[in-house]
Amino acid sequence: MSDVALSIVIGIGLAAATGFRVFLPMLIVSGAAYTGHLPLGDSFAWLGTPSALTMLSVAAIVKVLATQRRGPSLLVGKSGAS
Repeated sequence: MSDVALSIVIGIGLAAATGFRVFLPMLIVSGAAYTGHLPLGDSFAWLGTPSALTMLSVAAIVKVLATQRRGPSLLVGKSGAS
């Protein structure tokens, strides 16, 4: 599987398994690191790669589309508290 295809599959998996707010900060950091606006240490250098940026972008898009399709009512728990 190519890097782009794997990134897309991982992004869709993240969108399905987590809430949008969980990985949005990582998307922002990834974009800033990729464009050179944010230097990262060695342990976080992977966030500045095109694969990470693709994965997180796909996850964000899938989550937004899924939320719009299903409606915001599914984002609220049974108790009514978000």
